[in-house]
Amino acid sequence: MSWVLFAMAYFVPQTQFGFFPLPLWVIALSRVLDGLTGGNNSVAQAYLADITKPEERTRAFGMIGATFGIGFLIGPALGGISSATPIGFLGTCIVALSISFITLLAMQAFLPESLPNNKRDKHIKIDAMKELNIFHKIQVFSHNPKILDLLLIRLTFTFVMGGFFSVLVLYLKEKFNLGPTQLGITLSAVATFSIVNQLLVIGRTAIKIENLATMYLGLCCLVVSFLLLPILPINFALFLSVAYISNLGISFNMPTFKSILTQNVSPQKQGVAMGIDESLFALGNAISPTLVGLIYPAIGSSIFFVLAVVLTMPHLYVFLTTKRIMIKL
Repeated sequence: MSWVLFAMAYFVPQTQFGFFPLPLWVIALSRVLDGLTGGNNSVAQAYLADITKPEERTRAFGMIGATFGIGFLIGPALGGISSATPIGFLGTCIVALSISFITLLAMQAFLPESLPNNKRDKHIKIDAMKELNIFHKIQVFSHNPKILDLLLIRLTFTFVMGGFFSVLVLYLKEKFNLGPTQLGITLSAVATFSIVNQLLVIGRTAIKIENLATMYLGLCCLVVSFLLLPILPINFALFLSVAYISNLGISFNMPTFKSILTQNVSPQKQGVAMGIDESLFALGNAISPTLVGLIYPAIGSSIFFVLAVVLTMPHLYVFLTTKRIMIKL
């Protein structure tokens, strides 16, 4: 429905309404609708947790990450081709709407319910204000400080990643003087790293050294890559090597975190846990690009040193409060 509303903006007259033209208000409303109903990813991950054994989940979440990488390779191309038609962005809306509608039909036809009746929470009371309050949802796990520590780690991780990707383009333009086409090719290469790592590397690594160790190995990869970026010589091949290390760190962190989280909540709470995870991801990505973007002009590529420190802070906190290097769940 959000894409239908988005497409309607094409036919709305260019009348000024307040500070913005009316079509822009319609587009904004469509994005609000998309956001309010945008729990698809968290529900899909809860579904995946329902239908997989605990030892299979890291590989399964890695496969989801790989499909996102494929989407990021194909999606921009579809957007560019469809927007180049005589009807402009309306063509992109039609493509997106068609994909969503086909997916909806496929779900209805081929996707059975994953959570049996005997595992459902039958005493849910819907309170709209509480449903919109992420901190209220986190209180569901207030009795388990280890889960709260994990969520703190997740929030910091998403904050750092949001900041990292927001200034990476600025870093590439400044360091290597890349134009828009070169930047696009570079980011496509990074997306390819993600597909390879999450499809082929993460599952095998998690089986050999277990999820928690894999997550911390990913942390080490990210910290090392952040420390290397500011001191790299102007060598693009060397940058791609460091970018692979950082992508490996992200690939090690994201699926293993989700797997650890779902293994330590009841089946009835997996949807809630995945929803909190996605909300924290959105919160971190909403705040950090602006904040990190404001700091970058002042300190340049040294911002990656700052991100490395911030990334390690929650782990240091967990160590100081539990006297353990790793969270044993």
